[in-house]
Amino acid sequence: GEIVNRNVDQSRPDQVALRFDEAVLLLDHTFRLAGDGTNAMDGPLKFSIKTANLSVPGGSRLSVASGEVGLPAFSVRTGGGRTEVSTEGSVRLTGVAGEPAGAGAGGGASFAASDIQTEAKGIRLALESGGTDLSGAVNVTASALQLEALQAGAPAPVKIAADQAALALANLAVKTGGGQSSVEASGKADVDELSAELPATGEKPAAEAKAGQLHVELREIAARVAEANEWRITFDAAVDAFAAAVGGGEVAKASLGKITLAGGHADQAMRISGDELSLAGVAVDLTRAPLPKPAAEETPAPAAGAGGEPGGAPTSAANGPKFALGRFTLADPAKASFTHGSVSPPIRIAAEIKT
Repeated sequence: GEIVNRNVDQSRPDQVALRFDEAVLLLDHTFRLAGDGTNAMDGPLKFSIKTANLSVPGGSRLSVASGEVGLPAFSVRTGGGRTEVSTEGSVRLTGVAGEPAGAGAGGGASFAASDIQTEAKGIRLALESGGTDLSGAVNVTASALQLEALQAGAPAPVKIAADQAALALANLAVKTGGGQSSVEASGKADVDELSAELPATGEKPAAEAKAGQLHVELREIAARVAEANEWRITFDAAVDAFAAAVGGGEVAKASLGKITLAGGHADQAMRISGDELSLAGVAVDLTRAPLPKPAAEETPAPAAGAGGEPGGAPTSAANGPKFALGRFTLADPAKASFTHGSVSPPIRIAAEIKT
């Protein structure tokens, strides 16, 4: 059958608020009730919505121009204290915009996309008193993606944009129960025409960076949430046509034809490593002397028992990120230049670096 709702406004103070112009639910299911207490429901499911706005207490908001959910295969089995759901299909949203809680109060973040499409295959969900199991494969693609983050006191937000961003996760397995949760997956991420802009703040000039394409092969993703949280990622990554500039290129600019990292690894202990880092088409140009550093301020010694290590000892650098690299190569000579224009005649130094 078909269920249609139009011009719905479920706005209530201090509660979830939902407004939409039209929502349509199409169901064509078969229900079976067995004598042993097990129940089954099978059939396709379609849902569409137009001009929807959702807000929750705390300030989080989400709006979509239109949304469509299509599940050609959807089944539910219940019995013996266990519920099993299996499905596959797609979800598509257009004209997406959202703000998490706190946005607009002197800081915060927002995101927007012209189109977000999710495809799910082989989704299996099992619910019982001992926990929950979820498995399957999920692909998410966003077009014309824009992210903005405004920090208090900053004249403009940090901006990140991409023509298209895609995440494909295979062998996804999520488990909860016994006071812990775990996630395992593998897959890949691709971003086309990625750009980032950082506004000028104080004496720091504005900076920007662009990349034609970013590709990350996610060989392993594993996480466990328990008394001691653990996570690790192993990956290979490549960046094509990278360029960066500081102060509109007046302070510094750089370009790289390709960046390749093989055998990357990161974990909860902030150990970040790679087997090999290779750079190609490197060109770096410093067009004036770096900005002077602010005068260093004397930092008083921490009081006994305040911060740092147990017993009041200051925190050591060993507790920060740890980087390791097996091999570094330049696929072709790197070109570097430095120009000091505050003297007459100007000083210019150029060099080529080989490995």
